Amino acid sequence: MDKLRAMQYFTQVVESGSFAGAARELEVSPPAVTQMVAALEKLLGTTLLVRGARRVSLTRSGEDYYRFCARTIADVRAAESRARHVQPSGVLRVGMPRRIVHNCVMAELHAFLHSYPGLKLDLRSVHMSNEPAADLVDVMVLHAWEHYEDLVAREIVWTRFLACAAPSYWRAHGVPREPEELERHACLVYRTTQNVVLDEWTFRRGNAARAVRVRPHIIFDDSEALIEAGMRGYGIVRPADLVVWSRIKQGLLVPGLVEWEATGAPPVRVLYRKGVKPSPAARAFTRFIEDLFARFAAERRAAGYSDPQREPPPLWFQRANRFPPGSARRLAAQ
Repeated sequence: MDKLRAMQYFTQVVESGSFAGAARELEVSPPAVTQMVAALEKLLGTTLLVRGARRVSLTRSGEDYYRFCARTIADVRAAESRARHVQPSGVLRVGMPRRIVHNCVMAELHAFLHSYPGLKLDLRSVHMSNEPAADLVDVMVLHAWEHYEDLVAREIVWTRFLACAAPSYWRAHGVPREPEELERHACLVYRTTQNVVLDEWTFRRGNAARAVRVRPHIIFDDSEALIEAGMRGYGIVRPADLVVWSRIKQGLLVPGLVEWEATGAPPVRVLYRKGVKPSPAARAFTRFIEDLFARFAAERRAAGYSDPQREPPPLWFQRANRFPPGSARRLAAQ
């Protein structure tokens, strides 16, 4: 058995959420993927995946082995890049929101830079593509609803909101079971760059949908400060799950209303300027971001959360941008 190929097939199944999805990505037949993963489990003497009717999930052994496989495959890709003499070098200017830098990227940057010793990163705080700083970067990683007419947008992953709080807050005030109970809690809300206060939180469970106007305890225009306040027990926050996944794994934020899906979160996208061919450094950084969020998404599935559905932008964004009929669906599909 080709163990490296088996590891690649197993990793793709985890990241795609199914054997059929992995087969499409790998451009092989579903039986080939199924047989390769089964042979890998036999070789290891353990079950890596729990096969469900619609999706697969990781066992405890599978979680550990997936992390090992993801690191190994990333190392192999880096080695192959070096062998092809296209080692990225120079300075790469990257624009990202502070919340992605602090909560997602920072812990992984050392490994990325170790793989590309000739590359230097110039990280700049960019939240929207229309900011002046956005014109000064080579690549952007954004998590926001907006238009991308002058950009090439590469979708990385869809996120979902989670109503979270610090353990100390839940102990003091109790965990709500229905969205309407949020009206009696201290909630920390975000003010967008378009001066919209996001105090209407929407939820879905099956065919039921709820919209709750929460009572802002504090309003922030800095999402990183909002997350910090949530971890300090100031109230309930509604961050995007994968953006704070490391904080959730550490138990610093604990989700509530887990039987309800909080809706309205945008995807994470990598963006380039149209007509500008991405450099080897930009392509390497894009692969790094793809691999990073693929691992987070796999851990999300292992924790029992399904992948979010694609959805059009929320009503506040459509109203703020005066969407013509039908355009919201097109933006969700970008």
